[in-house]
Formats: sequence, structure tokens, C-alpha cells
Amino acid sequence: MVFRLAVRSHEALTRARLVHADQYYLRAETIAAANARLIAAQAEVPIVKFWGNGLLASVDGLRFVVPVRTIRAAPSPKYFGFKRGITWPEGVLTEGNRTTA
Repeated sequence: MVFRLAVRSHEALTRARLVHADQYYLRAETIAAANARLIAAQAEVPIVKFWGNGLLASVDGLRFVVPVRTIRAAPSPKYFGFKRGITWPEGVLTEGNRTTA
């Protein structure tokens, strides 16, 4: 699936760069390791103990302009002007032993 996104005219979307990211960063074990480090770091923040028992969450998203046509990108004048983009959702829970989806 990564190869369908490759576009030579966009440095961030070259085949070599996408293959490198896919092979070295987007594996279940690297994502699990990153989540474990984030949960451990969050547990060290003093205010976390006042946040509760895991019943609350904060959800937001990172927005990126997409330089090529794709069915997942949509216009959003507030963030992209006349360009198209996507939103990568992220969340934070109030308890360190839970994970986000």
C-alpha cells in the first residue's frame, strides 16, 4: 500500500522515504515501545495523580496538508486554505496503564 503513495515530485513522498518509514518506524513493536515510554513519562508528571481514575480523556488531532490527490484528504479552509489535508487523531487518558486508540 505504501508504494501507491509514492510521488517523485514530492520529497516527503518518494518511494525510498516511504519504504524507510514503513520498515523502520511503523511496526507493532516500535509503536508498542513508543506507547510504553509515553505512558511511563506521563506517570512521572506530578499533576497526573489528580486527573482521576481513567474515566476522562482528551482527544485532538494533528492536521497535515496532503500534496497529492487522495480519497482520504478533504478541503478545510480553516486549516489548509484552498489545499486538501488529513487529520491524524490522538488522545490522552487520565490513567497511565491504559492505551489510546
